[in-house]
Amino acid sequence: AASCKGFFEVWREQAWAEKSSRTGLRWLATALGRMAENRERRAMERWRHTTAVESMTARLGDAYQAKIPDVHKIVEESASGLRSRCDELSSHIETVNGHLETINGNLSEKCSQVSFSEAVEAHSSQLQAQMVELEQVKTNMGAWIEEHKEALAQTDEKHDHHREALAGHRRELEGVINEHIEKWSDVND
Repeated sequence: AASCKGFFEVWREQAWAEKSSRTGLRWLATALGRMAENRERRAMERWRHTTAVESMTARLGDAYQAKIPDVHKIVEESASGLRSRCDELSSHIETVNGHLETINGNLSEKCSQVSFSEAVEAHSSQLQAQMVELEQVKTNMGAWIEEHKEALAQTDEKHDHHREALAGHRRELEGVINEHIEKWSDVND
């Protein structure tokens, strides 16, 4: 009976050691599995967050671009009549070129001293008339340039303001997103 009791105790200790070993291995495998799942989940969360931020940035950029006015279109279609003024200026230039060609044609012909004097006087009077027109065109051009410089400066100022506002919105958005990430990671942990 004593040897049976010793055999039973040895068997019980051996069974207990095997059971403890199997339980420890099971716990270790479970812990390693959970670690792998957590890593995979964190990687997916990072990817999801990055994709969400990129998508939101693209949408905000598109919305911002839609709000910026098309300066060239505004200048072309504005009430200042820049297109008509440019056309008018082109017609003045063509008129001046026509007068110059006429003068060059007249001078290239052979002429006597009397007709030469008359041609010089006619040329001088035409040049005077053209100089008056040219001065008027220069004055108009100066006024138009100043007028449109101011409009472009205002547009540039608005564009800079919008750019600063967009940068501020991005910073706010990133701050909010980072807060949500921290809250989400606190909740997950």
